[in-house]
Amino acid sequence: MSPVVNALIAVHVALEVEQMLFHAYHWRSKGQDYYGDHLLYQRLYQDRALEIDRIGEVLMAVGGPASVVPSVTITGMLDLSNRVERSAGTDAQRALLLVEETLHRINDANSLLGKEPYALAINNVLAGFSDKHLEALYLLKQRVGG
Repeated sequence: MSPVVNALIAVHVALEVEQMLFHAYHWRSKGQDYYGDHLLYQRLYQDRALEIDRIGEVLMAVGGPASVVPSVTITGMLDLSNRVERSAGTDAQRALLLVEETLHRINDANSLLGKEPYALAINNVLAGFSDKHLEALYLLKQRVGG
């Protein structure tokens, strides 16, 4: 597969992990800030569902069926989710780490586009993801006090 397709797969994996972990953090919310955290994580995991579908469509368009292989996605998800969950800190700190990782993956994929076919369209999709992730970054930084 091309470097662009591999980078898009990495974005797909990160989005899947975000949705899964944000959903878990939504359920695990507790304490004084329970309700606000519960709603924050709900907002974040629901946003990811649309992004996951969109990146899947992009992958099918540029990489074909070979780029959407559940075993590859699951293996990548396990690696990333284990790394995030083993990191120290609160769920909000881990969520912040994950959003930053996803933004790096989005930027990496975007930097490879160059003169690839459909580069402008792919760039537009990635730019939309980046916008939503900057919003998430802001919200999570407010939550962790940074």
